[in-house]
Parts: sequence; C-alpha cells; structure tokens
Amino acid sequence: MTLFKKYLSTLTATVLGVILFGPAVFDLIFTTPSLTALRTGRFQIVSIQQDSPHLRLKDESGRIVSANFPYDLAHRSPRQYLVRPEKFKSFSKCDATIGYEVLSMFTHDVIRVWSVDCPSGEKVSYAHAVKYFERMNVEGSALVRFALGVFVIGFCYFSTGEEA
Repeated sequence: MTLFKKYLSTLTATVLGVILFGPAVFDLIFTTPSLTALRTGRFQIVSIQQDSPHLRLKDESGRIVSANFPYDLAHRSPRQYLVRPEKFKSFSKCDATIGYEVLSMFTHDVIRVWSVDCPSGEKVSYAHAVKYFERMNVEGSALVRFALGVFVIGFCYFSTGEEA
C-alpha cells in the first residue's frame, strides 16, 4: 500500500507540475529570435488591446488572425504594456509591415509580433520589443519555476507518506 501511495503522489505531482510549471519549459525553448529569423508581412491592424490577444490582424487574403506581443508564456492572462492605451487609436486600421514569428504549440500556433511599422509613423521597433521582453526576466523566472516543479515532483516521489 505504501508503494501505491508513493507512486500516486508522484503521479499527482507530475500532473500538477506539467499544468503549473510546464509553460516554464516553453519560455526556455522559445527565447528571443534574431532579427533575421523573423518573418515579415503586410497586415492591417484591425484592433489592438492590452489583453490577449493583443492584436487582431487582417492578412492580404482577408483572413483575420490573432497575435500577441512578446510575453512570458507561463502567464495565463498576459497583458501587454509595449503600446500604451492612448496610442491604440493611432495603430488601429493601419496597413503595417509586421515582423513576427510563429510558435508551434501542441494544439495551435501562436503568432508573436516583434515589430510594427505603420506608414503614419507609428512603430514598435524590434529593439524596443526585445528590451521589453528581456525586462520581464523570462529566462530567469522560467528556470526558477522549472526547478520548483522538479523539486515538487522529487519531494513527492521520495516522501513515503508514512507519519512519524
């Protein structure tokens, strides 16, 4: 029975670890891309907001896609502060050149926008987006969350569940 308790608690910790700390692995895998690795395209910005999805874009074929500015992937409801709310109106309906990357997750793709250049002069530069992203200290916090997840799983595995 002790063996069953030991593995049941390990299984429970693993499931919780994947749910709570799994996104930290994505933060470690999907780091800042180089400027040359970005895809570029022409999109019309349909809407921009702080809550995810940060951007709704219309591509040249007329298809509407959702996109986000860079953020820590472990956050469940990420907010962006790269573009201030008072600037939203000047970005809306802009036919912009956008530098982006497509992250392939298990069930869907996520578009991360790293630069926006509107003909009206409004822009988000790649350097500014990278600085904003790195200020979140994503890699450092991801390592801490990942290590915490490994510790929880290890603790549950090595605890016998017996009372002293």
